Amino acid sequence: MAILQVQQVFDASVGIYLQLASTALFFYDIFLTISDEISCVWKRKFSLTTYVYLINRYIMFVNLLTRLGGLVPRVHETVEHANAMHRHLAIQRSMYHGYAPCDGRSALYAYMRPTASAAAYLHS
Repeated sequence: MAILQVQQVFDASVGIYLQLASTALFFYDIFLTISDEISCVWKRKFSLTTYVYLINRYIMFVNLLTRLGGLVPRVHETVEHANAMHRHLAIQRSMYHGYAPCDGRSALYAYMRPTASAAAYLHS
């Protein structure tokens, strides 16, 4: 279960990085060609082809701007992950406190620590 979730997070991260890279490349292209666009498109009389060009060029620009907002982590997901981490740390802390008075039971502690950590993660 945990490995599947790690893989999903990794896949989502790769997708976000690819979207950011393609967005950066698109904006780089706009900045490289803006002088040619001004001289060849904006300074001429507008025709049907000019409108088609501008619609194609700037619809993608608006689309990318709106999609950038989707790359920001959503608040409920961030809070959910913080709560899961808090539960995990609380279980670990209680195990450390429970182990301290038991002096010589390190084998039991070594078994219980990963088990409790996994239980905290799976129940989150």
